[in-house]
Amino acid sequence: MRNQKLILVRFVTANAPYMAGETAGFPPEVAQRFIDRKRAVLHVPPKEGASEAPAKEEAPPPAAEAKAAPKPKAKARAKKKAAKKK
Repeated sequence: MRNQKLILVRFVTANAPYMAGETAGFPPEVAQRFIDRKRAVLHVPPKEGASEAPAKEEAPPPAAEAKAAPKPKAKARAKKKAAKKK
């Protein structure tokens, strides 16, 4: 087996057998192919003593986006209430 340096990538989309969020090591050519196709990003392990804050390339979880959006029923109720006041 060749002693080749592996590049760590973190998958951002599912790519069988890997799921989004998983990290794996590949030869440089293969890793670059995943990155070019936007299936993965270069994984940089956190330095020792560094905080566990998420990296900038990570998207917020879908649940956080759903909480920020107003509910459609609440909007409709507000419109009806405003119409009754006029």
